[in-house]
Amino acid sequence: MKMNFSCPICGGETFVDFRGRIMEECKKCKSKARERAEVLTLKSLGYFESKKKKVLHINPERATAKLLSKTYGKGYQAKTIGASVDFVDSVSYPDLEALLEAATEKYDVILHNNLLEVVSLRPFEVISKLDGLLKPNGIHLFTVTVRGMRTDEGGDLMLDEAERAKRFGRADRYRLFGAADFPRALATLRQQNNPRFNFAARFSDADLDRWRIPPSEFRDINSNTVFSYVAPPAVAVAVAEADVAA
Repeated sequence: MKMNFSCPICGGETFVDFRGRIMEECKKCKSKARERAEVLTLKSLGYFESKKKKVLHINPERATAKLLSKTYGKGYQAKTIGASVDFVDSVSYPDLEALLEAATEKYDVILHNNLLEVVSLRPFEVISKLDGLLKPNGIHLFTVTVRGMRTDEGGDLMLDEAERAKRFGRADRYRLFGAADFPRALATLRQQNNPRFNFAARFSDADLDRWRIPPSEFRDINSNTVFSYVAPPAVAVAVAEADVAA
């Protein structure tokens, strides 16, 4: 029986291989599996039900950026580190520290991919700062590059880009995250039982296959894993602040 595929971002029905991964890229919008997974996460949790959302998208990818900017209009903010992008209006910063210092607004959605391995700042401090920029019930979604079970870092001590390229696969990387220790540390930081979005609980394998989000790949911790955090509702925040004041 022939499978009918459909991209949840653009509706495209044709997918092609990309860097050794079978049918990874939508031929129409060029989205990859992790982008489609993040969009499905937002849709399934109701973030597309209202267009009056504020979105912070750091180092945006083309397909997701076009969809989010069309959906949220002026509420969508694309911010890049270093070079700007030509497919959506964006503001560029010299580094992540400058971007975070300039961020004074609160957001309903914060999204980034493969950011934490290419910045010299401590990744869990970055995560905490971005979590703190969320509105009540706001969501923070991201992926990281995963290799092995334990995080390998130390790139900030390397003066030679060639050494970083040899160790981490790219000269601009400062670390690669571990499939075992990173999720544990993230769950502890955020006081979560499960720091990643559970696709199996919301979608059937058949649906995930149809959207070209390989079910087997999204069961394990890897570079496609979507880590998610939803900020407490306003009532919970108010109660917590009252407890502290008491």
